Amino acid sequence: MLKETYYRRDAETQRGKRRLSRIFVNLSVQRAILILSLCLCVSAVSFSCSSKPIDMRTLVPAEALAYLESNDLAALLQPVVNSRQFSSTAASKPDLSPMKGVQAAVAVMGFELSEEKINDKQSIAKVQPRFVVVADTKAWNYQAVAFAEHKLGDLAAGIFGGEAMLEASDKHGGKFFVWTAPDGRKAHALVIDSVIWFGNDENSIEKSLAARRGETPNISSTEKLQPTEPGTLATGYISTDGIGQIANLAAMKIATEAGDENELRTVVAAVLPEMIRSAATEIRWASFRAEQGIEDRFTAVLPAERRTAQTEILTELVDSFFEGIEQTTGEEIAEAIGERRENAPSAPNRISRREDHFTADTAERRITSDLGFIGWLIAQTTGE
Repeated sequence: MLKETYYRRDAETQRGKRRLSRIFVNLSVQRAILILSLCLCVSAVSFSCSSKPIDMRTLVPAEALAYLESNDLAALLQPVVNSRQFSSTAASKPDLSPMKGVQAAVAVMGFELSEEKINDKQSIAKVQPRFVVVADTKAWNYQAVAFAEHKLGDLAAGIFGGEAMLEASDKHGGKFFVWTAPDGRKAHALVIDSVIWFGNDENSIEKSLAARRGETPNISSTEKLQPTEPGTLATGYISTDGIGQIANLAAMKIATEAGDENELRTVVAAVLPEMIRSAATEIRWASFRAEQGIEDRFTAVLPAERRTAQTEILTELVDSFFEGIEQTTGEEIAEAIGERRENAPSAPNRISRREDHFTADTAERRITSDLGFIGWLIAQTTGE
């Protein structure tokens, strides 16, 4: 009966589904990718030490709900800043040379949901990912410590929207920093040798350290992630548990903000999470440099059995999400990582190729565009 009500009100719920598709990805990576995109401020530091690449997956706990990694931040961002859209709107291009060979990984370990009342009838649901970013800077330890103290301190203050009180100590076998906002929010950083851990949850950093020491399984020891192909700019992954949690939280967020739309709130809270969980068990992403921009490959691992209704909902969510990628502009990216040229033209992301590939247990969509998925992620840092 509930499903029938849902389809009778398809037009009414379309807005909710669109919002869910944006939140579905944003919840897991938006705040975390902020760290990667704003790592452009590394250009203010001259790193002179070098070391062999490490397997970033050995530093991430196996229980991570979502994961992103890049073995070369300069290579990852270069196609974006070289794109026509960025060049036409940015006042200048950032110097990526200090980021050459810098490895970074983002792990989302969980989520926290809170509710903020606007008035007696309306509330806003806020979802806060608990994340840890791990970066091998290839720097001398004193340089990494200075970068964490000053640059990450500035970043923490920016996230908090004002000044943050700093406490520094020797902890966890390295130099440990805690920034505290006036409202009590905290950001944490740890530096050991050339490696920096940064996050909004100390427990997530401790879990990463335990995986590094071999005390708990790391994500590399599982079969969750595929081997990285040569030439890969970045990879990402959302686990089955991650999809379930994101679906629940996204539906709760939309339902909370639905106001007096009781039937819409009921449908969203009860139907959409189950449909999403039943439509995909894992989501993978890989990004490659292409002749014309960046090629992104999104792969959904499908359950053995799925109903037509679930497939239709998943298709609508996917199409809505990719519309967002196409609408990304160089102006948004310039605002996130530098300065934009005044009165500069701003064109949407140009899609030059789109392909779908299906197997018995996977559905893959390949998109080649000027800005790529990483460009879209960077653009999200300027949003709400």
